[in-house]
Formats: sequence, structure tokens, C-alpha cells
Amino acid sequence: MAGLRRKRAVLVGNALNMAVDVRGRPLDLTDLAEFIDDCDLVLRMNNLKNSLAPGVGTKNDIMCVNNCGRPAMNNARRPIEFGAIEQPKRLIFPISNAERTCLVARPPEEGEDIFRRTNFASKIVSFQGWQDLPTSYINPIRSHCLRRRLADATGLDILPSTGIRIVDHVVSHPGFADFDLYIAGFTFEGWIGHEYLAEQKFILTWCAEGRLHIPPTPAQGYAASGS
Repeated sequence: MAGLRRKRAVLVGNALNMAVDVRGRPLDLTDLAEFIDDCDLVLRMNNLKNSLAPGVGTKNDIMCVNNCGRPAMNNARRPIEFGAIEQPKRLIFPISNAERTCLVARPPEEGEDIFRRTNFASKIVSFQGWQDLPTSYINPIRSHCLRRRLADATGLDILPSTGIRIVDHVVSHPGFADFDLYIAGFTFEGWIGHEYLAEQKFILTWCAEGRLHIPPTPAQGYAASGS
């Protein structure tokens, strides 16, 4: 029927500066927060370090929380500061036990962080009080393919960030096929050890292909987006 729009889902990253989109172009923070909260599904990343930043909105349907490495260890022993953001309704962890088993099976790399081989998921759930939330993991085959694609693009075999893992999962998973997918709060910077520029190119390619969308400007009108 005319006037009906497809459902919208938005992936919200941890950028402290929400005022730029994935291309580095400006966004209005008030309108961005309104757009995020008006989406049918909101997915957020990791420890919500931008929970007090203007423009982040409040809705929080799914959180993808890193469960291996030192950031995961921190999530297992420090309360996540939600600010005005709601508690999640569901959790996705990026590294499954199957993928972790592969990490443990091979010899450690020189200078490798031993915490990278530890799955903190159960400790995170217990410490944060999320025992009643539905929980799932990203398919390890999907994660392996993403890692290989990043290696092909960069010549480096480096673990993908939590952000690119969940974006790759969502754009490929049939469970999200009925949604127009938007992305905000990604400035492609963070822990040393991820190839953020290569990850940005992946996301910009998905935008160019129409698999991801950038939140519209106020002039374009939020109500009309995704129609």
C-alpha cells in the first residue's frame, strides 16, 4: 500500500562524535537521536563509551558485546554506563566457542594478548545482570570469511573489530532481510590492532550497493526514509 515503509534497523557504533556519518559528512545530532529512536530495531556496540554523547538516542534492542580480549575482560568486571540508553533486550557475542577453540589450538603469536584466547561471555552476562536475556553468537564460518576478506584487502591477518563483525553479520543474515539497514556512530578508530580504514571501505561498499544506508538529513525527511 502507498505510504507504508519498510521496517528500519540501525547499527549504532561507539563514536564519541556522532555528528559525522561513515563518509565523514555532518549530521544534525537532535535529528539523529530522533531517527535512531524511531527505528524499529536498534543494535548497539560493545561498552557504550558514547552513552552520554549527544545524538546517541535511547533505544537499545540488541547489544553486540566483545567477549574476548582485554576489552571483554573489562566488560566482565566493570559496570557498563548506560546513561539514558535503555538496557538491552538481547545479546550477540562476536566470537563463538568454535572460533575461540581455533585460536587456542594454534601456537600463540609473538606479543599476543593471552586474554584474546579467553571467552568472557558467561562472566559478562553474570556481572552485568543479563542472565535472562536471549543470547547468540556470530557464525564462526562467517567470521572466518570476513577475516580472510580483510586479509586479502590489506595483506595482513588481523582480527576484525567487533563493529565490522556485527555489521557483516547483519547485512548477510536472513533474519534482517525485511529491514532497511542504517548505520551511524562509526568513525573507524579505536584499539590498535584492527584495520579500521579497510573496514571503512567494506562499509562504504555496502552503502554503495544499497545493503546499508546512511541516516537521511533533516531536509530529506526521516519519515520518508526507507519507504
